[in-house]
Amino acid sequence: GKFYQDIKVPAYNNFDLSHIIINGDSVHIESNNGRVATLTSATEKAAVMARYKLFPELDFDKPGYTMKLDSTLKIVNGNLAYQLTVTQPDGISVEYFYDQKTGLKLKQYADVANASHLEFSNYQDINTGVKIPFTEGNNVNGAPIDYKVKSATANTGLSDDTFKQ
Repeated sequence: GKFYQDIKVPAYNNFDLSHIIINGDSVHIESNNGRVATLTSATEKAAVMARYKLFPELDFDKPGYTMKLDSTLKIVNGNLAYQLTVTQPDGISVEYFYDQKTGLKLKQYADVANASHLEFSNYQDINTGVKIPFTEGNNVNGAPIDYKVKSATANTGLSDDTFKQ
């Protein structure tokens, strides 16, 4: 139930693009234009939490979730992929695409306003032996953006203070 992310743009002198903290049902966002928001709308919070949940698949078997596997394989970046549409308890639907051979997530798209297609690649093991994508691509205002992870760790004993706004 906790997430912390800082995005810096090295090409622009490590410009702070965004800072996101999710702690339980609290969502706090600071963006490049100086906008600071602690979201209060349940719909907005749900959309942000769905977007940044590292392993949303862990919730799919919980009450209120429904899943539908498309009967035909799709092509995502030249790979055959399964398409799974998941509807969350709040009614938000997310389409997930998983590589037919590896089972790794290639792409996802949430059915909410201003959502973009997220594409995942360059999976690497982190300290727990779990693979995560070290490259994520999306489209912001019509411009393609690739996010590249420099380092990632999990369960490293961060203090709860890290997740305070």
